[in-house]
Amino acid sequence: MLRSKNYDANPEYDSVSFFIKNDGGDVFNISIKIFKEKLISNNFISSLRTFQEESIYIQEDRILTPFKLEISSDSRLGERSSEYYLFEAHINEYNTPSLIHHGQGHQESQVYLTVTKIKGLEDGN
Repeated sequence: MLRSKNYDANPEYDSVSFFIKNDGGDVFNISIKIFKEKLISNNFISSLRTFQEESIYIQEDRILTPFKLEISSDSRLGERSSEYYLFEAHINEYNTPSLIHHGQGHQESQVYLTVTKIKGLEDGN
């Protein structure tokens, strides 16, 4: 299961943070990849136990929405499986960017993303 947290569209860099929760059996060798037209980011988690939740924070030069996410993992039996998600920023009166100020002049323009499970990387936008 994947839950979105927020997206920071900053002129210097973009970041996205979200949670993944393992609703099934233990999984291993977890690969988390972000795609636009090509691979943008490739991250790795060694394992997630049943019902364990992991917070993911990815910062890259440009992660423009919409983008797609692939999560692949190995089961205890060594079977590889993948799930795919589409992240979109629907900015409207209910989801307006929030400006958050941090120390040393850094600020974030955060907006919540909608996350849709898709069949593969070719699906969605």
